[in-house]
Amino acid sequence: MAAEPQTTPRLRLTRPMVSFDLETTGLDIASDRIVEICCVKLHIDGRREVRTQRLNPGRPIAPQATAVHGITDADVAGSPRFEQAAADLHAFFVGCDLTGFNIEHFDLPLLTNEFGRAGRTFPAPDTKVIDSFRIFTMREPRDLSAALRFYCNRELTAAHHAEADALAAADVLLAQVDRYSDLPSGVEGLHAVCRPPDWLDGQGKIVWVDDEATISFGKNKGKSLRLLVENDPSYLQWICRGNFAPDTIEIVRAALQGVFPSKNAPVAAQLAAVASPGTQLSLMTGAPVTVEPVQSQGPRLDGNVQLGLFRTG
Repeated sequence: MAAEPQTTPRLRLTRPMVSFDLETTGLDIASDRIVEICCVKLHIDGRREVRTQRLNPGRPIAPQATAVHGITDADVAGSPRFEQAAADLHAFFVGCDLTGFNIEHFDLPLLTNEFGRAGRTFPAPDTKVIDSFRIFTMREPRDLSAALRFYCNRELTAAHHAEADALAAADVLLAQVDRYSDLPSGVEGLHAVCRPPDWLDGQGKIVWVDDEATISFGKNKGKSLRLLVENDPSYLQWICRGNFAPDTIEIVRAALQGVFPSKNAPVAAQLAAVASPGTQLSLMTGAPVTVEPVQSQGPRLDGNVQLGLFRTG
């Protein structure tokens, strides 16, 4: 499909450039598949050539992925597999440089894997990659100085001095609540805005996916703690030894001991089941919990304490 000619006043091309975006079955670069790809070829003369294609991934689309892009298994049931479309898609990219928004972290490696499974090398060794997300973050910084300038119309002096930064941060919050009428004015509501409901820890390293506590970063992104305990416990042990927040480590350590988070019980109370008596847990996911077993006639997790039955303090 050819789009209307477009001018590019300052961008000088020596050969065509393809801007592309993917919709996929999930977020795992190694195992997930493409369900839709759009490629926009920017020609040297300013023309744009647009190609959009849906693909049958050969595996179920995760419900959380469908919630984002709206594509269901039925929508792509009659579409070709990537292997069947690979030759034409690859030809569209030949002789072109690449661009997209944040493609280096997800779209590009996933597309590279798809072409690899189809027996094709991608991208070509001489391909230049321009990620517009990188330019955006370089030119429009998202730091405290920029926030103070935007919300309070003043410059941050003595940046990286604790007092100046703390005062600026307070002023930014007050200005944000004043500016955005749809923001909650209460602390509970603001906490809910800042803390996505699928996060289990304070940094979102572990999230809920289909009621399973799941890693959200790195090589095991998209894999549940339960699966990693069975297949790759050394990765979880690495997290426990690594530079991670205490609440992340507590959740992972509990999983290694057979205690997995449940949506039906507070995370902090569940973790108390594998801590030593008298230990104070200070998870951001709930109120502090002091390990204090409560007598119960119900089934016990490890012969000593029953999961989830603890007094909070």
